[in-house]
Amino acid sequence: MAVNGSNENTSSTVAGSGMTYTGSPIQLINTPTTALPAGYTMKYAVTTENVKPTDEKLYSTEIPTKTEVGTYYVWYGLKTMSGLIGHRKRQVIM
Repeated sequence: MAVNGSNENTSSTVAGSGMTYTGSPIQLINTPTTALPAGYTMKYAVTTENVKPTDEKLYSTEIPTKTEVGTYYVWYGLKTMSGLIGHRKRQVIM
């Protein structure tokens, strides 16, 4: 598994490299280890193209997983009462 991403500090990191494909779902982002402030929620979306989703309904609080080998873009941001803020992206090739 190869990983490409920004150099920015984030509370979500890409799952470890060197994973073996088993046909079972593989978590694309590690579970955040830092607690978020009250009123904030981490949201994730996955695309196969390097295009950020524009519909907030495509974001979920579930840690994204995939079973098929491919290139995925994991988009994540903080959700507040006023909407998503601070979008970031990681590319995962598995």
